[in-house]
Amino acid sequence: MSAISSSAQCIECPKDSPPKRRPKPSFVTRTQTVVVVKKVPEVRFQKISGIAITTVQPFAAVNLKSLSSQKQYQQQKKTDEIGVLELQNVPPGKYLLNVSLKGFVTEESEIEVKPQELVTVPVNLAPITHDVFIKTNLSSGEVRYAQIEKPGESGGGYCMVPINRDGSAAIMQMREGDYQLEIRPGDVEYKPISRKLTISEEDLKKIKNADDEIPFKLDRTVSTEDFLANWLPNEWKMPAGWKLENKRMQANSAGVALLQNERFNHYRNFQLKSNLRSLDNKSMGFVLRAIDDKNYYLIQINGSAAAEPYFLTGYIVKDGKVKDVLVNTNIKSFASSFSNSRFFNIMITAKDNVFKISLEDTDTGAVYDIGIVEDQNNTFPIGAIGIGTKDSARFEVSNFFINYK
Repeated sequence: MSAISSSAQCIECPKDSPPKRRPKPSFVTRTQTVVVVKKVPEVRFQKISGIAITTVQPFAAVNLKSLSSQKQYQQQKKTDEIGVLELQNVPPGKYLLNVSLKGFVTEESEIEVKPQELVTVPVNLAPITHDVFIKTNLSSGEVRYAQIEKPGESGGGYCMVPINRDGSAAIMQMREGDYQLEIRPGDVEYKPISRKLTISEEDLKKIKNADDEIPFKLDRTVSTEDFLANWLPNEWKMPAGWKLENKRMQANSAGVALLQNERFNHYRNFQLKSNLRSLDNKSMGFVLRAIDDKNYYLIQINGSAAAEPYFLTGYIVKDGKVKDVLVNTNIKSFASSFSNSRFFNIMITAKDNVFKISLEDTDTGAVYDIGIVEDQNNTFPIGAIGIGTKDSARFEVSNFFINYK
Protein backbone atom coordinates (compact mmCIF):
# COMPACT_ATOMS: atom_id res chain seq x y z
CA MET A 1 0.00 0.00 0.00
CA SER A 2 1.50 3.17 -1.11
CA ALA A 3 1.54 6.17 0.96
CA ILE A 4 -0.19 9.31 -0.42
CA SER A 5 0.74 12.65 0.85
CA SER A 6 -2.02 14.31 2.69
CA SER A 7 -1.13 17.58 1.16
CA ALA A 8 -1.69 16.42 -2.39
CA GLN A 9 -4.89 17.34 -4.09
CA CYS A 10 -6.66 15.72 -7.02
CA ILE A 11 -8.09 17.98 -9.61
CA GLU A 12 -10.72 16.57 -11.83
CA CYS A 13 -11.19 17.74 -15.36
CA PRO A 14 -14.57 18.77 -16.38
CA LYS A 15 -16.29 16.01 -18.12
CA ASP A 16 -17.42 18.13 -21.02
CA SER A 17 -14.02 19.89 -21.71
CA PRO A 18 -11.76 18.22 -24.31
CA PRO A 19 -8.15 17.80 -23.54
CA LYS A 20 -5.82 20.69 -24.42
CA ARG A 21 -3.29 20.25 -27.21
CA ARG A 22 0.15 21.70 -27.27
CA PRO A 23 0.39 24.45 -30.03
CA LYS A 24 2.51 23.70 -33.07
CA PRO A 25 5.66 25.74 -33.31
CA SER A 26 5.70 28.45 -36.09
CA PHE A 27 8.73 28.92 -38.41
CA VAL A 28 9.94 32.35 -39.87
CA THR A 29 12.14 32.33 -43.01
CA ARG A 30 14.77 35.13 -43.16
CA THR A 31 16.41 36.21 -46.55
CA GLN A 32 19.83 37.88 -46.49
CA THR A 33 20.37 40.77 -49.04
CA VAL A 34 23.81 40.85 -50.52
CA VAL A 35 24.99 44.36 -51.72
CA VAL A 36 27.83 44.31 -54.22
CA VAL A 37 29.80 47.57 -54.26
CA LYS A 38 31.80 48.31 -57.41
CA LYS A 39 34.51 50.88 -57.35
CA VAL A 40 34.05 53.49 -60.13
CA PRO A 41 37.19 55.16 -61.38
CA GLU A 42 37.36 58.85 -60.51
CA VAL A 43 36.46 61.16 -63.43
CA ARG A 44 38.61 64.24 -63.69
CA PHE A 45 37.26 67.26 -65.66
CA GLN A 46 39.79 69.48 -67.34
CA LYS A 47 39.60 72.57 -69.55
CA ILE A 48 40.41 72.10 -73.21
CA SER A 49 42.90 74.54 -74.67
CA GLY A 50 41.32 76.63 -77.40
CA ILE A 51 40.44 79.98 -78.89
CA ALA A 52 37.02 81.62 -79.27
CA ILE A 53 36.91 84.36 -81.92
CA THR A 54 33.95 86.71 -81.83
CA THR A 55 33.42 89.25 -84.59
CA VAL A 56 30.78 91.86 -85.40
CA GLN A 57 30.70 90.68 -89.02
CA PRO A 58 29.55 87.13 -89.90
CA PHE A 59 31.41 84.74 -92.23
CA ALA A 60 34.82 86.34 -91.66
CA ALA A 61 37.84 84.26 -92.71
CA VAL A 62 40.03 83.18 -89.76
CA ASN A 63 43.61 81.99 -90.22
CA LEU A 64 45.49 80.73 -87.17
CA LYS A 65 49.17 79.88 -87.58
CA SER A 66 51.74 78.83 -85.03
CA LEU A 67 54.66 81.20 -84.50
CA SER A 68 56.88 78.39 -83.30
CA SER A 69 59.35 77.09 -85.84
CA GLN A 70 59.02 73.65 -84.27
CA LYS A 71 55.27 73.41 -84.66
CA GLN A 72 53.49 73.43 -87.99
CA TYR A 73 50.00 74.03 -86.60
CA GLN A 74 47.55 76.02 -88.78
CA GLN A 75 43.77 76.31 -89.11
CA GLN A 76 41.65 78.17 -91.68
CA LYS A 77 37.93 78.53 -91.03
CA LYS A 78 35.09 81.08 -91.12
CA THR A 79 32.95 82.53 -88.39
CA ASP A 80 29.30 81.51 -88.37
CA GLU A 81 26.21 83.58 -89.21
CA ILE A 82 26.47 85.50 -85.93
CA GLY A 83 30.22 86.05 -86.25
CA VAL A 84 31.54 83.41 -83.81
CA LEU A 85 34.16 80.69 -84.29
CA GLU A 86 35.51 78.37 -81.58
CA LEU A 87 38.71 76.44 -82.24
CA GLN A 88 39.23 73.54 -79.80
CA ASN A 89 42.23 71.44 -78.87
CA VAL A 90 44.66 74.13 -79.87
CA PRO A 91 48.08 73.16 -78.56
CA PRO A 92 49.56 75.63 -76.09
CA GLY A 93 51.86 78.14 -77.66
CA LYS A 94 52.04 81.46 -79.46
CA TYR A 95 50.04 82.08 -82.65
CA LEU A 96 49.43 84.67 -85.33
CA LEU A 97 45.68 85.28 -85.77
CA ASN A 98 44.50 86.79 -89.06
CA VAL A 99 40.82 87.79 -89.53
CA SER A 100 39.70 89.13 -92.92
CA LEU A 101 36.51 89.93 -94.84
CA LYS A 102 35.96 91.59 -98.22
CA GLY A 103 35.36 95.31 -97.79
CA PHE A 104 37.00 95.44 -94.35
CA VAL A 105 40.49 96.11 -93.04
CA THR A 106 42.28 92.84 -92.19
CA GLU A 107 43.10 92.44 -88.47
CA GLU A 108 46.24 90.62 -87.29
CA SER A 109 47.27 89.90 -83.71
CA GLU A 110 49.57 87.64 -81.72
CA ILE A 111 47.94 85.50 -79.05
CA GLU A 112 49.18 82.96 -76.56
CA VAL A 113 47.30 79.78 -75.68
CA LYS A 114 48.09 78.27 -72.28
CA PRO A 115 47.30 74.73 -71.12
CA GLN A 116 43.69 74.17 -70.06
CA GLU A 117 42.71 77.70 -71.05
CA LEU A 118 40.11 79.06 -73.48
CA VAL A 119 41.25 82.35 -74.96
CA THR A 120 38.49 84.72 -76.14
CA VAL A 121 39.52 87.16 -78.86
CA PRO A 122 36.98 89.92 -79.76
CA VAL A 123 37.51 91.34 -83.25
CA ASN A 124 35.72 94.35 -84.74
CA LEU A 125 36.73 94.73 -88.37
CA ALA A 126 36.86 98.32 -89.58
CA PRO A 127 35.23 98.91 -92.98
CA ILE A 128 37.39 100.07 -95.89
CA THR A 129 36.14 103.50 -97.03
CA HIS A 130 36.89 105.79 -99.96
CA ASP A 131 36.39 109.52 -100.47
CA VAL A 132 34.67 109.91 -103.84
CA PHE A 133 34.75 113.17 -105.79
CA ILE A 134 32.26 113.71 -108.62
CA LYS A 135 32.48 116.29 -111.39
CA THR A 136 29.41 117.30 -113.44
CA ASN A 137 28.49 119.94 -116.03
CA LEU A 138 25.86 121.39 -113.67
CA SER A 139 25.88 124.44 -111.44
CA SER A 140 23.29 123.16 -108.96
CA GLY A 141 21.43 120.03 -107.94
CA GLU A 142 22.16 117.01 -105.80
CA VAL A 143 23.75 113.58 -105.88
CA ARG A 144 21.73 110.80 -104.25
CA TYR A 145 23.20 107.39 -103.49
CA ALA A 146 22.20 104.17 -101.75
CA GLN A 147 24.01 100.87 -101.34
CA ILE A 148 22.42 98.06 -103.31
CA GLU A 149 21.34 95.50 -100.77
CA LYS A 150 21.74 91.77 -101.18
CA PRO A 151 18.68 89.47 -100.99
CA GLY A 152 17.44 89.24 -97.44
CA GLU A 153 19.04 92.52 -96.35
CA SER A 154 17.08 95.65 -95.54
CA GLY A 155 18.07 98.93 -97.16
CA GLY A 156 18.88 102.13 -95.34
CA GLY A 157 17.50 104.59 -97.89
CA TYR A 158 19.21 107.27 -99.96
CA CYS A 159 21.86 109.73 -98.80
CA MET A 160 22.31 113.09 -100.49
CA VAL A 161 25.11 115.58 -101.10
CA PRO A 162 24.72 118.93 -102.91
CA ILE A 163 26.34 119.83 -106.22
CA ASN A 164 28.49 122.95 -105.92
CA ARG A 165 28.45 125.86 -108.38
CA ASP A 166 31.59 124.50 -110.06
CA GLY A 167 29.77 121.21 -110.71
CA SER A 168 31.60 119.21 -108.05
CA ALA A 169 30.23 117.03 -105.28
CA ALA A 170 32.09 115.11 -102.57
CA ILE A 171 30.93 111.89 -100.93
CA MET A 172 33.13 111.06 -97.97
CA GLN A 173 33.89 107.65 -96.46
CA MET A 174 31.92 105.47 -98.84
CA ARG A 175 32.16 101.81 -97.88
CA GLU A 176 33.08 99.34 -100.58
CA GLY A 177 30.21 97.74 -102.47
CA ASP A 178 27.65 98.38 -105.21
CA TYR A 179 25.64 101.62 -105.16
CA GLN A 180 22.75 103.12 -107.09
CA LEU A 181 23.71 106.72 -107.83
CA GLU A 182 21.37 109.43 -109.11
CA ILE A 183 22.35 112.91 -110.26
CA ARG A 184 19.42 115.31 -110.10
CA PRO A 185 20.07 118.68 -111.74
CA GLY A 186 18.78 121.86 -110.18
CA ASP A 187 18.14 123.19 -113.68
CA VAL A 188 15.20 121.48 -115.40
CA GLU A 189 16.89 121.95 -118.75
CA TYR A 190 19.17 119.01 -117.90
CA LYS A 191 18.05 115.42 -117.85
CA PRO A 192 18.63 113.43 -114.61
CA ILE A 193 20.74 110.28 -114.78
CA SER A 194 20.84 107.11 -112.69
CA ARG A 195 23.75 104.66 -112.70
CA LYS A 196 25.18 101.71 -110.82
CA LEU A 197 28.55 102.51 -109.25
CA THR A 198 30.93 99.95 -107.73
CA ILE A 199 33.16 101.34 -104.98
CA SER A 200 36.49 99.53 -104.62
CA GLU A 201 40.13 100.46 -105.06
CA GLU A 202 40.33 98.66 -108.39
CA ASP A 203 37.06 99.96 -109.83
CA LEU A 204 37.69 103.56 -108.83
CA LYS A 205 41.04 103.54 -110.63
CA LYS A 206 39.25 102.59 -113.85
CA ILE A 207 36.72 105.44 -113.84
CA LYS A 208 38.61 108.37 -112.32
CA ASN A 209 40.04 111.09 -114.55
CA ALA A 210 43.44 112.77 -114.25
CA ASP A 211 42.11 115.01 -111.46
CA ASP A 212 41.08 111.95 -109.44
CA GLU A 213 37.39 112.69 -110.07
CA ILE A 214 34.53 110.65 -111.50
CA PRO A 215 33.12 112.62 -114.46
CA PHE A 216 29.40 112.77 -115.28
CA LYS A 217 28.02 114.74 -118.22
CA LEU A 218 24.28 115.32 -118.28
CA ASP A 219 22.37 115.94 -121.49
CA ARG A 220 20.74 119.33 -121.91
CA THR A 221 17.19 118.60 -123.00
CA VAL A 222 15.56 122.01 -123.42
CA SER A 223 13.98 122.65 -126.83
CA THR A 224 15.38 125.85 -128.34
CA GLU A 225 13.86 125.80 -131.83
CA ASP A 226 10.63 127.24 -133.22
CA PHE A 227 8.07 124.78 -134.55
CA LEU A 228 5.35 125.14 -137.20
CA ALA A 229 2.96 122.22 -137.70
CA ASN A 230 2.82 120.75 -141.19
CA TRP A 231 -0.02 118.42 -140.15
CA LEU A 232 1.77 115.30 -141.32
CA PRO A 233 0.86 111.92 -139.77
CA ASN A 234 4.43 111.23 -138.60
CA GLU A 235 4.48 114.51 -136.65
CA TRP A 236 1.83 113.56 -134.10
CA LYS A 237 0.76 110.82 -131.78
CA MET A 238 -3.05 111.13 -131.69
CA PRO A 239 -6.02 109.35 -130.05
CA ALA A 240 -8.04 106.96 -132.18
CA GLY A 241 -10.69 108.83 -134.15
CA TRP A 242 -8.75 112.08 -134.47
CA LYS A 243 -7.89 113.13 -138.01
CA LEU A 244 -5.27 115.06 -139.96
CA GLU A 245 -6.77 116.42 -143.18
CA ASN A 246 -7.09 119.66 -145.13
CA LYS A 247 -3.95 120.99 -143.40
CA ARG A 248 -5.53 120.86 -139.98
CA MET A 249 -6.14 118.55 -137.03
CA GLN A 250 -9.64 117.51 -136.06
CA ALA A 251 -10.28 116.33 -132.51
CA ASN A 252 -13.32 114.09 -132.16
CA SER A 253 -13.19 112.94 -128.53
CA ALA A 254 -11.46 113.48 -125.20
CA GLY A 255 -7.73 112.87 -125.46
CA VAL A 256 -4.28 114.30 -126.09
CA ALA A 257 -2.20 114.73 -129.26
CA LEU A 258 1.56 115.27 -128.80
CA LEU A 259 4.47 115.89 -131.14
CA GLN A 260 6.59 112.81 -131.83
CA ASN A 261 9.81 114.69 -132.55
CA GLU A 262 12.11 114.69 -129.51
CA ARG A 263 13.60 118.04 -130.56
CA PHE A 264 10.30 119.75 -129.78
CA ASN A 265 9.30 117.93 -126.59
CA HIS A 266 11.23 119.94 -123.97
CA TYR A 267 10.00 123.51 -123.99
CA ARG A 268 10.39 125.67 -120.93
CA ASN A 269 9.57 129.30 -121.88
CA PHE A 270 7.64 129.76 -125.13
CA GLN A 271 4.68 131.34 -126.89
CA LEU A 272 2.08 129.18 -128.61
CA LYS A 273 0.00 130.74 -131.39
CA SER A 274 -2.89 128.78 -132.81
CA ASN A 275 -6.02 129.20 -134.92
CA LEU A 276 -9.00 127.00 -134.00
CA ARG A 277 -12.77 126.64 -133.84
CA SER A 278 -15.31 124.46 -132.06
CA LEU A 279 -17.51 122.12 -134.12
CA ASP A 280 -20.03 121.43 -131.34
CA ASN A 281 -19.69 124.51 -129.07
CA LYS A 282 -18.22 122.34 -126.31
CA SER A 283 -14.54 122.24 -125.28
CA MET A 284 -11.23 123.13 -126.95
CA GLY A 285 -7.83 122.89 -125.32
CA PHE A 286 -4.06 122.74 -125.33
CA VAL A 287 -1.58 120.58 -123.46
CA LEU A 288 1.49 122.33 -122.01
CA ARG A 289 4.81 120.96 -120.71
CA ALA A 290 3.68 117.38 -120.99
CA ILE A 291 5.93 114.64 -119.62
CA ASP A 292 3.78 112.15 -121.52
CA ASP A 293 0.13 111.81 -122.55
CA LYS A 294 -0.96 111.36 -118.92
CA ASN A 295 1.01 114.09 -117.10
CA TYR A 296 0.71 117.75 -118.18
CA TYR A 297 -0.96 121.13 -117.80
CA LEU A 298 -4.25 121.51 -119.65
CA ILE A 299 -5.72 124.87 -120.73
CA GLN A 300 -9.35 124.42 -121.76
CA ILE A 301 -11.88 126.86 -123.28
CA ASN A 302 -15.56 125.94 -122.96
CA GLY A 303 -18.26 127.02 -125.41
CA SER A 304 -21.99 127.40 -124.94
CA ALA A 305 -22.76 123.64 -125.02
CA ALA A 306 -20.10 122.59 -122.47
CA ALA A 307 -21.01 121.27 -119.03
CA GLU A 308 -19.65 124.53 -117.61
CA PRO A 309 -20.17 127.03 -120.47
CA TYR A 310 -17.97 130.04 -121.17
CA PHE A 311 -15.14 129.24 -118.79
CA LEU A 312 -11.37 129.25 -119.19
CA THR A 313 -9.88 126.59 -116.88
CA GLY A 314 -6.34 125.53 -116.07
CA TYR A 315 -5.76 121.96 -114.82
CA ILE A 316 -2.94 119.81 -113.50
CA VAL A 317 -3.33 116.30 -114.92
CA LYS A 318 -1.41 113.43 -113.33
CA ASP A 319 -1.61 109.79 -114.33
CA GLY A 320 -4.41 110.69 -116.71
CA LYS A 321 -6.63 112.27 -114.03
CA VAL A 322 -7.26 115.88 -113.00
CA LYS A 323 -5.39 116.42 -109.72
CA ASP A 324 -5.88 120.15 -109.31
CA VAL A 325 -7.74 123.12 -110.82
CA LEU A 326 -5.42 126.13 -111.02
CA VAL A 327 -7.93 128.70 -112.26
CA ASN A 328 -11.54 128.83 -113.44
CA THR A 329 -12.32 132.15 -115.15
CA ASN A 330 -15.63 133.23 -116.69
CA ILE A 331 -15.05 134.44 -120.28
CA LYS A 332 -18.65 134.90 -121.39
CA SER A 333 -17.98 138.54 -122.26
CA PHE A 334 -15.72 137.29 -125.09
CA ALA A 335 -18.18 134.65 -126.33
CA SER A 336 -18.92 136.42 -129.60
CA SER A 337 -15.28 135.96 -130.65
CA PHE A 338 -15.25 132.14 -130.40
CA SER A 339 -18.89 130.92 -130.49
CA ASN A 340 -20.92 129.37 -133.31
CA SER A 341 -18.03 127.54 -135.01
CA ARG A 342 -16.09 130.75 -135.62
CA PHE A 343 -12.32 130.53 -136.09
CA PHE A 344 -10.34 132.58 -133.59
CA ASN A 345 -6.70 132.95 -132.59
CA ILE A 346 -5.30 131.96 -129.21
CA MET A 347 -1.92 132.95 -127.74
CA ILE A 348 -0.43 131.23 -124.69
CA THR A 349 2.78 132.71 -123.29
CA ALA A 350 4.71 130.57 -120.78
CA LYS A 351 7.23 132.14 -118.42
CA ASP A 352 8.50 129.88 -115.61
CA ASN A 353 5.35 128.83 -113.70
CA VAL A 354 2.94 131.42 -115.22
CA PHE A 355 0.84 131.08 -118.38
CA LYS A 356 -0.81 134.13 -119.90
CA ILE A 357 -3.72 133.47 -122.30
CA SER A 358 -4.88 135.95 -124.93
CA LEU A 359 -7.67 135.71 -127.53
CA GLU A 360 -7.83 137.47 -130.90
CA ASP A 361 -11.09 138.08 -132.75
CA THR A 362 -10.27 137.25 -136.39
CA ASP A 363 -13.08 139.50 -137.66
CA THR A 364 -12.16 142.65 -135.76
CA GLY A 365 -8.50 141.99 -134.98
CA ALA A 366 -9.16 142.87 -131.31
CA VAL A 367 -6.91 141.11 -128.80
CA TYR A 368 -8.18 140.30 -125.29
CA ASP A 369 -6.27 139.02 -122.29
CA ILE A 370 -8.70 136.39 -121.01
CA GLY A 371 -6.80 134.76 -118.16
CA ILE A 372 -3.62 133.93 -116.27
CA VAL A 373 -2.85 130.42 -115.02
CA GLU A 374 -0.18 130.08 -112.32
CA ASP A 375 1.17 126.99 -110.59
CA GLN A 376 2.99 127.88 -107.38
CA ASN A 377 4.55 124.42 -107.24
CA ASN A 378 5.81 124.53 -110.84
CA THR A 379 4.66 120.91 -111.21
CA PHE A 380 5.76 120.58 -114.84
CA PRO A 381 8.75 122.91 -115.43
CA ILE A 382 9.58 121.55 -118.87
CA GLY A 383 7.91 119.34 -121.47
CA ALA A 384 6.03 118.93 -124.73
CA ILE A 385 3.22 121.08 -126.16
CA GLY A 386 0.15 119.60 -127.77
CA ILE A 387 -3.60 119.67 -128.31
CA GLY A 388 -6.22 118.12 -126.03
CA THR A 389 -9.36 118.17 -123.94
CA LYS A 390 -10.54 116.18 -120.95
CA ASP A 391 -14.16 116.24 -122.15
CA SER A 392 -15.76 114.64 -125.17
CA ALA A 393 -15.76 117.36 -127.81
CA ARG A 394 -15.11 118.12 -131.48
CA PHE A 395 -12.90 120.98 -132.65
CA GLU A 396 -10.41 121.89 -135.37
CA VAL A 397 -6.92 123.43 -135.18
CA SER A 398 -5.66 124.92 -138.43
CA ASN A 399 -2.52 126.69 -137.25
CA PHE A 400 -0.04 125.64 -134.57
CA PHE A 401 3.17 127.63 -134.08
CA ILE A 402 5.59 127.40 -131.13
CA ASN A 403 7.94 130.33 -130.69
CA TYR A 404 10.89 129.53 -128.39
CA LYS A 405 11.48 132.29 -125.84
